[in-house]
Amino acid sequence: MRLRSLGRHAREAGAAVTGLVVVVCLAVMVLLFVVVLPIAGRTQMSDQAEGGADAAALAAADRMRDVVLERFDTLAAGGDLAGLLPPSVGIAEAAEYADRNGGRLVSAAYGVDRGAGRVEVQVVRTNPPGSSRPEVRRNGTAEVGVVLAGCGIEDRRVIIGYEPVPTPTPTPTPTPEP
Repeated sequence: MRLRSLGRHAREAGAAVTGLVVVVCLAVMVLLFVVVLPIAGRTQMSDQAEGGADAAALAAADRMRDVVLERFDTLAAGGDLAGLLPPSVGIAEAAEYADRNGGRLVSAAYGVDRGAGRVEVQVVRTNPPGSSRPEVRRNGTAEVGVVLAGCGIEDRRVIIGYEPVPTPTPTPTPTPEP
């Protein structure tokens, strides 16, 4: 059995396929660096902004709870705890936590809707100077965990665990029989 050598055209076709494989691999690598890596970077930045917004909201909710506890003794009978909160409660704490996480606090608001203390913040994470990426805005929400509108002081005293002794009912006197 004799082996025949491949002709010149067969060798050239093999070189063309090898060259095509190399070009496709290079194109995939360029696509990876140009498209995929910037998307991954934006995703990471978005996650960091989300974490900053959540931390800022938790800090504001924590401060809201502390203010209610500090001012509890000033609450008059018939008042509710929601009335103890000043308009700007927790904003400084939210701004501090947003700054610690590389963001900037844009807005913060709290409300006692449905009785629960709820804080909503919006944080913007800015890019380094000269970056072409847009800034990322994320919202964070936290609740105090106490139904503020349901808490209050009543003008009565109840001793927990005490039950008054019931007043005995008198036994009827029997009627004499004739």
